[in-house]
Order: sequence, then structure tokens, then C-alpha cells
Amino acid sequence: MANSIGVNEVPNADKADDVTSLPAFKPSGSNSKASVVNYPLEFLKGEQGEPGIQGEPGKSFKVAGEYATLEALKSAVPDGSAVDGFMAVGTEAPYDYYAWVNGEWVSQGKIAGGNVIVLPREILDLTGSSSSEEIFATFGGIDKYKDLLEKLSANNYLVQIGEPSLGSLRHIYTLVEYSVKFASNKQSGALSLNIYNEDRQLRRLHFYLEDNGTTARCGEASTFQLVKDSDVLTKTNTSPFTPTGDYQPATKKYADNINYGKVINVSVGTYLVTNKNEKDREAIDLINTIFGSVDNLKEIIQDIIANHTKYYFHSYNSKDNCIELSSIYSFHNPETEEYNLQCNISYYTNNGPVSKRMGFKLMPNDEDCAASIEDILTSDNLAFITQMTSSEYESLPDKKANTIYVIIN
Repeated sequence: MANSIGVNEVPNADKADDVTSLPAFKPSGSNSKASVVNYPLEFLKGEQGEPGIQGEPGKSFKVAGEYATLEALKSAVPDGSAVDGFMAVGTEAPYDYYAWVNGEWVSQGKIAGGNVIVLPREILDLTGSSSSEEIFATFGGIDKYKDLLEKLSANNYLVQIGEPSLGSLRHIYTLVEYSVKFASNKQSGALSLNIYNEDRQLRRLHFYLEDNGTTARCGEASTFQLVKDSDVLTKTNTSPFTPTGDYQPATKKYADNINYGKVINVSVGTYLVTNKNEKDREAIDLINTIFGSVDNLKEIIQDIIANHTKYYFHSYNSKDNCIELSSIYSFHNPETEEYNLQCNISYYTNNGPVSKRMGFKLMPNDEDCAASIEDILTSDNLAFITQMTSSEYESLPDKKANTIYVIIN
């Protein structure tokens, strides 16, 4: 533009009073035309104001509200991101205090008398080999260590390990409990701390002020592994629990429900009382009839071997029928895939007692399989076996029917 002003030709403003805008524009007046001027940066600095009123010292602990229960707090303030301070929960002191951390209300413990003491994180690094100078230095010096003992012995405090901060999340170790001793002459004392860490461990530390009042020592730290409530079965437990490992506990109800055995349901009870001696495919058919399938028999054999489980026959055609499998022989050869089960069963019929031996053999080839049911002892209405001497036998006036006499000389 022909009439424009070059950058280096812009005049400097001599004061700020007649400049009304930025970029600096000097309006027209009675003695001058409107023009653009350079505006020195020092004009932006305002004049020193009057001294303000001194504010109160900042508070390290601020209670922003009180609620009777945690549920009431969550209901009233579901989002605590705008809350400045802690929420007190409870109906009487000492209250539980909660802070909004990572999108939820997190307990910060109880505060007795509103007093909080934060110990340096470095005390967790002290050991039994730490020198007196190292111990005092960690606590900020011998005087501060004595002041700490005196404070803790005179009043109740909430003690934490680390540097708490609400503005940015930092790692804080919460002290579960402490015990302290401090002599009236302030020359000897001891401090014991139980600290809960992020590994669910309770760490116990001991610090001593010797009787001379000038040296300190640290006891060796001991660590105790803590468990969650969900990992513990209490004596008053009312929830179901099923053990899944060899060394897990079993509740009384679980043990009662085991019933000390498992049931093999047989469709028709006569299959158990009829003697058989089958081979090949006929043996497979009998096994399927009694056990439901070949695979069921294999599972029963493996269960008996691994767990010593008791088994009982129930037949569908009898409501009150339970026959125990006794004198069991169970065998499995993984190389040949042979399965073998032998057992005794005993029961009573209208014709008297019955005892049978059952045997079942499974092989990969059907022709090598076998199944048998046979009597262990048969009786022709034998009722008694009587033992007596030969003279007693000779003196009998008549002999009883269905009786065996065993003569002992």
C-alpha cells in the first residue's frame, strides 16, 4: 500500500493513557491524528496494589462431610472427584475416613483426635545391621526421634509410612498398629511398628533408644503372610465350599453328602442274581446291561484305584434295594489297556442267603473280554453247623435234619 507505514517507522507511545487497544492504536484528539504506535512491554505491568489480608495456614486434613454408613456416602455422593477433603463415616468417634481414589471411595482408616504422623518411607530399609547414625538420620535426627517417641507415648495418632498426597496417587504403607515406650528422663525408649504392605504381608519393625540416650539399634524385621477373608473358612461359615485340591479343607456338610460311596444303577435286578459266564461280544453285552456302558466300567475301575471309592448296586425294579460291592479287586494296565474288576455281593432271598463272585475283564479286542457271575457257596437248606466231641455225638438220641456235625476228639 502506497500510504502504509513501515515497521521501523512506527513511532513509540510515550504513555499508556491514550492507547485504547492492542495492537496499539492511538486515537485522534484535538491535537493529533489517529495513528498506530509501538507499545512498550513495561506498560503491561500494573501498579503495586495494597497488601492483602494474610490467609490462614493450610490444613493437612479436611473433613468434607459425614455419613452414618458407607452405603449412605455412596448413595449421596456417587462421584467424589469434586470433593475437597475426606468423608467421615460412622455414628460415633473414632470415625472411618474415606477419600475418592481412582473412581471409588477408599478407606483411609481411623484418625484418633484428628492427628496424623507420617514416617519416612526409608525406615522400611533399616535392618539389624543398620548403625545408630543411620537410624537417627532416617528419622531426621536424634532429637526428632525422641520427639516422636514422646508424642506417641502421650497421645493417640494415626501413623502412616510414606508421603500421602491427594493430588497425585502415591504409594502409602498403612500402619496397622504400634506400641511405644519412652522414659520420663527422655533417655531411653522403644518403638514397634506393624505395617501392612501391598503383598498382603504384615511386617514388624522394632527401633530402640539405648539407656545412654545417644545410640539406637534396629531389631530384625519379621514378616507374616496375611490372607483374605475369601481364602478362609471360619468356624461360623455358612457358605457352601467344595474342595478341589488334595489339601483343601472340607466342610461337615460336604463330608456328610459324600455318603461314603457311589451308586451303580442296574435296570433289572435279576441280572445280578443270574449266574453267567460270557466271552467276546456276549461279555460286552452283559457289561453294558449292568454298568450302562463299557466306558462307565472303565471309569469305575479307575476311580476305585485312584480314590478307593465304595460302590453300591441299585436296581430300578426295587425301591429299597442296595447291594454293596465288597472284596474288590480293581486293575488297569495302561500298556495293554486291560481293565479288570472283581467283587463279591451278598444278599438275602426268599430261598435264603446268596453270595456271588462277579468278574469283568475288558480288552481292546471284544474276543478277549469276559464277564462272569457265579455262586461262592451253595446250600441245600443247610441251617446249622454243630461242633461237639465224639462221645457227645454218640450220646445224641437222634440227629437233627439240615445239620452238619463237626466232631472234635
